[in-house]
Amino acid sequence: MTRVAIFGALVVFAAACGEDPDPAAGSTGHDGASDASTQAAATDGSSGPASGGADSSSGGPVACTDSPDAMADCVDQALYVDSLQFVAQTRAPTEPHWQVVQDHLAQQLTAFGYEVELDVYETGTNVIGRLRGTLGTSDVIISAHYDSVSDCEGADDNASGVAGALEAARVLAMGEYENDLVIAFWDQEEVGLIGARSYVNRAVDRGDDVAANYNLEMIGYTDDTPGAQSVPTGFDLVFPEGYAQVEDHEFRGDFITLVADDLIAEGAAAFVEQAQRLELRTIHLELDASLKTSPLLSDLRRSDHAPFWDVDYPAMMITDTSEFRYPNYHCNPAPDVVEDLDHPFSRKVVAATVGASAQTLVLLGPAS
Repeated sequence: MTRVAIFGALVVFAAACGEDPDPAAGSTGHDGASDASTQAAATDGSSGPASGGADSSSGGPVACTDSPDAMADCVDQALYVDSLQFVAQTRAPTEPHWQVVQDHLAQQLTAFGYEVELDVYETGTNVIGRLRGTLGTSDVIISAHYDSVSDCEGADDNASGVAGALEAARVLAMGEYENDLVIAFWDQEEVGLIGARSYVNRAVDRGDDVAANYNLEMIGYTDDTPGAQSVPTGFDLVFPEGYAQVEDHEFRGDFITLVADDLIAEGAAAFVEQAQRLELRTIHLELDASLKTSPLLSDLRRSDHAPFWDVDYPAMMITDTSEFRYPNYHCNPAPDVVEDLDHPFSRKVVAATVGASAQTLVLLGPAS
């Protein structure tokens, strides 16, 4: 049986937007980070005069909660990189940094104003944060797994997803929504999607309604060299349009892939719309009921969206397809480190996730 420990939400606060919504803001290079501790906090959820946000018709700065687009533009690259650097140490469940990261995630979500629970199941622990919506009839989930393979820093896999979900949690905490927002950090993905499967089983038993699961699975590595991107065997036959996109771009590994079932079509369309606005190259693969459970497409089920698919909860994997473009996937043969990652690219991925999620949540305005 799942045992739950409730942290209880602290006073809700809204962290300030970053000082520059440009995708390159706060970066000192491909692996740079600024000192996030120097950024001022705002309690009104607005971007503030120093944010560099777009002007409204009255000439003032646009608040982060004015629209899904505005929320997306409040994603801060420097804060993302700070989290990435903190998480990116080897953190298999038997290694000390696993517990450090788990504690950090719970503390950060509590500070952002989420109700936080440690979902302690038989062999591991998920960290779950919830913001209550005004209606609360459906859950919109943003998730990432926080474990790594043994003896591997796991910067792309999956410190990038964890840092992205944490930055999404910070920005989205500024808003009020109709639906509940759930930020989920899964345990034991690397040994069989165990944490996510445990959560899904509990959700089904409770009768939870899940409107969407945006699962961030490796969002940090790009390589725009022609030929850098490979594809699974048979990809061209099952997804001819997606294959044509890769082929037409000379197999460059500089895009984000949405692996989505047809139940999350609206969420995927919202992500693609945001990506186009942010000039983020995207390939959208949609799977119907027969494809999403097919053993022939096992490469598309190797993350925590798959247990959601199995019970027809709408879900997508948002991924850089690391194992098909990154030579150091799973630290084999060399380490998977922060220095290899493309932070402006990751910021766009997180921003598109935030914008799409705000739309699915039904953004009402600033948090009360």
